[in-house]
Amino acid sequence: MQLILIFRTHLHSVIELLSNAAWLLSAEFIAKLSRIFTIVVLAAQLTPISYGTAMLALAFHDVFSLLLRAGVGSQLINCRLEQLSSFAKNGLIIQWMICLMIALGEWGLSDYLSSLYENDSIADLLKIMALIYLFYPWVSIKIFLLQRENKMRWLSIRSGICVIFENLTIAISALLGADIFSVAIGKIAFSLLWLVLFSFSPVKSYGLGFDFVVITKMLLTSGKLFNTEFLRGIRIHADTFIAGKLLTPELFGFYSFAKNA
Repeated sequence: MQLILIFRTHLHSVIELLSNAAWLLSAEFIAKLSRIFTIVVLAAQLTPISYGTAMLALAFHDVFSLLLRAGVGSQLINCRLEQLSSFAKNGLIIQWMICLMIALGEWGLSDYLSSLYENDSIADLLKIMALIYLFYPWVSIKIFLLQRENKMRWLSIRSGICVIFENLTIAISALLGADIFSVAIGKIAFSLLWLVLFSFSPVKSYGLGFDFVVITKMLLTSGKLFNTEFLRGIRIHADTFIAGKLLTPELFGFYSFAKNA
């Protein structure tokens, strides 16, 4: 009887794991399809120089975005049940600290990065996209709780909708003549929809709290992840940063399109 109970428990865990994986893969597949459409539209509407500028700005933005993973997500997902309330309340403060730091960092470095590549448009795009980090802290704790409770269907459907909405917004903006700013418009559209959809997540709301000991402990763990994610972002986009510096703007545009395609 005990063996049957153990078997059923393991079977339920396997089924739940496969179900979560299926929903995540489905959302990713649909998002990729919409991305293909967006790439084709951008290639048709933007000049090679404009396309390269947009992709270079997005690469820098993505490096900053990866730093969001250095927040409290993994700690909140894996903490013990008795720690959950304290981690959620104090984690919200840390999320705000990290997002504000990233937003200020992207905004502050935008002019330097623009001068490094002798392209003022990069700074304009980065400053606009830096604003979206102010939306994430409002719902980030709820998203971590969704993952903790394995509500991947709920999470995947809405994440997929946001990505599709972003890609379609970029494509439509490009068709309407927004040029390189279409990518920034798409990012803002994504963030606004993300905020709206996940504000109604079916998880408990823990509010805000402050415990110096808990915050210090969580910040130490986040600090270890911070360097790792930053180096990971640099490694992923290293070829883009090097090519953007060595190639002419037009050749870099063709290179960026080939890479994305």
